[in-house]
Amino acid sequence: MQRSPELEALVASWFEAATRGDAAVVDTLISTNPGTCLIGSDPGEWLSGGEAVAKFLRGELTNAGGQARFSPEGTEAYEEGTVGWATTRLTITLPDGGHVSPR
Repeated sequence: MQRSPELEALVASWFEAATRGDAAVVDTLISTNPGTCLIGSDPGEWLSGGEAVAKFLRGELTNAGGQARFSPEGTEAYEEGTVGWATTRLTITLPDGGHVSPR
């Protein structure tokens, strides 16, 4: 297992795109493989299948529409062979100045 600066940069680029409301990043970074799943912070955010995950994320980024600022902190990413993973602490700053920190 080794630290992955490449994956850390990918996490940063994802949240930069989210801040801009750039849903095109979904088509670049999310697999449409049927085994892809997303488990969000809301109990209703449990999606299976790459197409469903991509559709959900496109909607989230489009709805954010550049209105919110996504600020990751303390991102750590690692890789082992063909597998990689990352963690980050995220703060979302809303248009009214409020903050949300999902997990």
